[in-house]
Parts: sequence; C-alpha cells; structure tokens
Amino acid sequence: MHNTTHEVNMKKLTKLHQFVCIATLLTVFTSLTSAQEESAESDTTEIPAYEFEIEKGIDESVSSSIVATLNRTGTLIHSLESTPIQDLYLVRTQRDDFLYISADGRYLLIGDLYEQRTDSFANLTEERRQEIWKESLALAKTIDFAPEEGDIEYVVHVFTDISCGYCRQLHRNMDLYNELGIEIRYLAYPRAGKGSEAYQQMVSAWCSDDPKAAMTVLKNGGTIDAKECENTIDEQMILAQKMGLRGTPMLVLPSGQTIPGAVGPEELLSVLQQSEDS
Repeated sequence: MHNTTHEVNMKKLTKLHQFVCIATLLTVFTSLTSAQEESAESDTTEIPAYEFEIEKGIDESVSSSIVATLNRTGTLIHSLESTPIQDLYLVRTQRDDFLYISADGRYLLIGDLYEQRTDSFANLTEERRQEIWKESLALAKTIDFAPEEGDIEYVVHVFTDISCGYCRQLHRNMDLYNELGIEIRYLAYPRAGKGSEAYQQMVSAWCSDDPKAAMTVLKNGGTIDAKECENTIDEQMILAQKMGLRGTPMLVLPSGQTIPGAVGPEELLSVLQQSEDS
C-alpha cells in the first residue's frame, strides 16, 4: 500500500513509465486540439447549466477559459483548484476523476502530480484524493463500535460484508480494538451486489432500531428481520469503488490511507501510530 505521503523514489520512474506517460499525453493533447478545432468551426453542442466550485483567488478569465475548453469535450466539472505550479490547475470532475489543465486551456494532463520533498517525491494528487475521501467518510452514515470506556485514540472506517470470513474475523476482535482505543466505523459493501440477500440484510441492519446488535447477529452468520428505510448503502458502495476497493474488508485510516484485508488489533495500532508520526 501507499504510505501516508505516498512517496516514491525517483529511480522507480522507469523509462517505460515515462514512455507510457508521454504516449498518454500525446493522445490527450491530440484529442483536446481536435475538439478545439471542431468547436471553432461549429460549436453546436451545449451542456446544460450546472453548479461547480472554483477556488477563491482564481482569475475569472482563467476559470472561464478552462470551463469553456472542458465543456467542449463534454467534461463536467466538480471543482477547479490551483496547484503549486504557476498556470497549472487541478480539475476534479463530477465522476471524481482528476486532471490538470493549463490556464489557457490548451494543455491537459491526465495523471498524478508529484512534488520533490527532501530526497523523495510525494504524490500530491493522491493526497488530494485522500482529503476528499476523508470528507466523504465524515458525512457517511456508519454503524459505529466505539470503546465503552477510555478515550478514543483513533477512528478507522471499514468497508465490510456480512459473509466474508476476514470481515467476521475482524468483528470477533472488536472488543480488542476498542480496548486499544480504536473505534471501528462500518460502511456497507455487499460483494454480491445491489438486490442480493446480503444487500437486503445490510439495509435491514442500517434500518434496525439497534444497528450494532443487528450487525453482530449478521457477522455471526444469523439473519435479522427485513426492514426498509431511507439509507445510503448505494452511496457507500459507490464510494468504496472510487477508493479502489477490490475486496472486503477494506480499512481506511484517519489519514485516508487504505489497507486491504483484516488487520489484527495490535498490528493495526502499530500502523496507526506510524501513520500519525509520518
């Protein structure tokens, strides 16, 4: 997994990787230039008005140029932000993809931006992704297992399923996590998909009068009474996919770093402490 700052050594940027990046950029530049030329001849495609965020301080002429260029390519913008590089801006699309574009809208870069820090490089794009993930997690309706006594030292979000063995193993250790000051906040990711039995049971748990007790029954292989209510299970599944989930459980540390698979209480505490110190 990436570390907290997602640092990479310059030596790992191989010639093959550079070649692929260059090839990608050439393709993007060609596509963007073609779109601009076609638009100059006949700009008949109109995107309905929609709202997006522009970072305070970005010149209106710059944002207008960038928005016009991306609209011509059919790209819907979620937000536009400045970067440490003069005249280069970060665009977050409404699909939560990231791209970089020049102030005049002429050059477009799809990929991650790195910054040299001492003797290594930090992935600025990944750091921004993690910030957005943390914002999304903070708004999620989770089922929380917090220490009943003592302070909460760390909060770890866990995308979970009710049938996977490692998810059940993690749940069996819940008291141990709590004793170490770790709060576990569950988000749903039924691997069988929407409409499956696991999906319906997880909806019932989130709608239960006692979600924690309902989740424990399901983790022990039991079933609960079906219940329906307004819930965010679908949104949680979409968020998990955006965060790169490939299986359950997937842990999300306070930093936004993700860890696949079950991690024991003592090991998780060590990881959290190291993440905090870095």
